[in-house]
Amino acid sequence: MSARTLLLAAAACAVLGGAVTEVTAADAAARPAAPKIPPSVRLGKCKLTLGTPYLWRDFMPIVAKPGPDGGSPLYTTCELVIDNSAGAKAVRFSWSAVVRDEAGKEHPLAVQGKKAVVPAHKTSRIRIVDRNGPYLKAGSTCTLILKIVTPGGKVHRLRAKPTPIQATH
Repeated sequence: MSARTLLLAAAACAVLGGAVTEVTAADAAARPAAPKIPPSVRLGKCKLTLGTPYLWRDFMPIVAKPGPDGGSPLYTTCELVIDNSAGAKAVRFSWSAVVRDEAGKEHPLAVQGKKAVVPAHKTSRIRIVDRNGPYLKAGSTCTLILKIVTPGGKVHRLRAKPTPIQATH
């Protein structure tokens, strides 16, 4: 940051009542990186891929369980594709889901502890549907994340693309 830029920023902060902090590249590198969550995972020869979710809140005149803003809880739908077409044996796992809001907070969805079995040489689709999510702001963006647990206890996570929350009026 140049001396002139720092002086202008300090003057603006003095007027607005804030503080100036310079973050160097070394400071940024010292921060722990958020774990990368891939959009698909492999369980042996089986590939699990999360589709694009549709997230919305209902603001129609009659809403069951309205929140403080009068809207419904978050509704979530998404498809999980399980391609075991190259697998010689069935794949078993359990799964649960969360939505991560813009602040990074994870909110569990009601679709917890579900189990799946996909036969060898088959492709299956699981429709993920939750109608009782958190009361996140319509228009904000969140990310659907699945936690996959194999019978041996190995945990995998996969995520959908960040998606804006729609509103129905």
